[in-house]
Amino acid sequence: MTRILPLILCLTLVPPPTLAGDVSRAAVSTQLDVLSLAPADPLALFYVSDPAALLDGPLQAVADTTIGETLTKLLSAWQDCFKGSAMLSLGGPILLRPDAIQINFAAGVEGDPEAVFDRLENRLLPQLTSDDRTPMIQTSRAGDQLTVRSMQFPFIGLHCAVLDGVFFASTTYSATADFQAGKYSPSSFRENEDFKQHALAKAIGAGSQSAFVYVNLRPLLPMFEASMEAELRPFYEMSGIADARSLVLGINRTDQALRVGIEVAVADETEGLWSWIAPGNRKTTIASMLPDNYVFTATSSMTNASEAVDVLLSLVAQVAPDVVDEYEDELQDVTREFGFAPQREFLANFVEQWAVGLDFDEQLEPRVVLLAKLADDDLFLRHFQNLVTAYRLPIRSDFVGDIAIISRADEGTPGLALAVFENHLVVSNSGASIVELMEAQKAGKTLSTSAATNYLLAAHSNSPGRLAFLNFRRLAELAAAQEPGNSKEQLVLQRLQLLGEQDAKIMFSASRQPELVSINLTVRGNTAGSIARLITESIVASLQQARYQSQRLVSMANIKGLMTTCLIYANDNDGWFPDSMKAMVESGDITLDILRSPYDGSGPSTIDEADTHGYYLYRSGVNVSDEDFDPAMIVIAEPDTGPKDLGANFGFADGHVEWIEQPRAGRLIAELRRHAR
Repeated sequence: MTRILPLILCLTLVPPPTLAGDVSRAAVSTQLDVLSLAPADPLALFYVSDPAALLDGPLQAVADTTIGETLTKLLSAWQDCFKGSAMLSLGGPILLRPDAIQINFAAGVEGDPEAVFDRLENRLLPQLTSDDRTPMIQTSRAGDQLTVRSMQFPFIGLHCAVLDGVFFASTTYSATADFQAGKYSPSSFRENEDFKQHALAKAIGAGSQSAFVYVNLRPLLPMFEASMEAELRPFYEMSGIADARSLVLGINRTDQALRVGIEVAVADETEGLWSWIAPGNRKTTIASMLPDNYVFTATSSMTNASEAVDVLLSLVAQVAPDVVDEYEDELQDVTREFGFAPQREFLANFVEQWAVGLDFDEQLEPRVVLLAKLADDDLFLRHFQNLVTAYRLPIRSDFVGDIAIISRADEGTPGLALAVFENHLVVSNSGASIVELMEAQKAGKTLSTSAATNYLLAAHSNSPGRLAFLNFRRLAELAAAQEPGNSKEQLVLQRLQLLGEQDAKIMFSASRQPELVSINLTVRGNTAGSIARLITESIVASLQQARYQSQRLVSMANIKGLMTTCLIYANDNDGWFPDSMKAMVESGDITLDILRSPYDGSGPSTIDEADTHGYYLYRSGVNVSDEDFDPAMIVIAEPDTGPKDLGANFGFADGHVEWIEQPRAGRLIAELRRHAR
């Protein structure tokens, strides 16, 4: 499948259309509704409206990378060929019989069929090549049809035609012929019951900058269950996953907001995993107690904590009943010791909603605050006093007004602090954080009063059961207090500062609607591009760092191999190391590959170039039998401190290899150059 992924990706990148009704001979390309050309019951369907707008930020961020250049060329070639939204549907028994795959594709175009086919063959299809640049696509023409066939999978062939500004392709020849004759009128995907149910897909299908992937789970899940280990099947049935019907992954961008989400259609009465992911929709008021200046905040509704534990236990019981039995025994012991039932009384007192906040001080030490609504303040305090007495905990109370903040009394002992006020329990790793929370509430500077927060909440017509917020303004403040180490970090800091000025936030939400579970990420529209660039740049920087680390490890392995060769040679030659790298290659102890740079691949192409073009510095004339032999002598090293100027790998005379950081690495390399050949 990996060979056709570029084709699938390419077939889903298109510019924006204006959507309209059925497509026929009278259809106009600027009024193209490609979903009307999709079958009503596909196994999977891909749709995209405006790739340029969706990919602008990410492509800018990776413009100077290989993948960025490749995607830019691919997108440019696509835009030369197609003018409108695009749809790709997959059907048939793909998993059982890949050769029976049914593909339909549609997009808007300009020009007559011959001109469209010319652009496809000369601009777009040549971009689809394998890793060794071998073409992956073969084309042929017959009359006013173009056939596109995969060279990797010859059974995949698309019969393509153009009519009235519409490009249509299908693996079924008769479907394409009917399209040309104006007779192709499938039962539209827009009439599909799943499409009608998925709110995200309907919104995306009408959006100007959007894309979605639809998957029909009904034929897939039974196959998944059949291949499952027998001991996991009870858990699978209990989880409710088997009741999932369809899934939509989508992204929708408007001037107001960018929304990325996943929706799963399930039976309305389905519980299990789905009720844990998205509890019933309920407006949470606990956000009014959290300060707005936290890096991360999350809130959730619940019935009570005891019932939440019951749901978890019911799932665990399916795969590890012994664990549940042990838990029940422990509960009985604790009940006898403390005089109350830990779950049925203590946890059941936590009701309706909970929240958590995370922030950092200037030294980046974390500050965590956890809140939960209490059904009975006095009951909690009695239970807490029982715990203090049973464990003989030394505690003290510091009052802020008439509110007691309780913490450990041990001098200099870090620990938790807690307070109870307004029917809520507040727990933190710092009493100062509880005071800050109380002051923010009095000053009206809480999450619920934040304009950015309320803006994002307005994007949802319901009240999600779970919410979480990432605050870029606070991230920018924390990042500004740190010293950026390189140009990439400086760029990320600049992006953060811009987002901070825009009061940008990301909102994660999980909600339950009739027969639908939704998980969404939402950001304000005018900050979406900046956030996309920041995330992409961060990912690219992380990938580059990972690649550099792997290259360092390869170089270390190369030096280790060279040092091992030197020691073996010395054992047979009166303690002498080889005279040169060339001598090692000529003896057959090493190959030229080990002398090439792991960072850019440069190095010798012939044995004669082993010393002059080899990547590593080598000290000749070393004899381990000499009286003044120093096992800490550097014999082999990288020639510089690398593309990031961080340090270099060194091989020592005793055979060990070590990474040494700057500035010491630079001095050692300069010293070795005076002795190296």
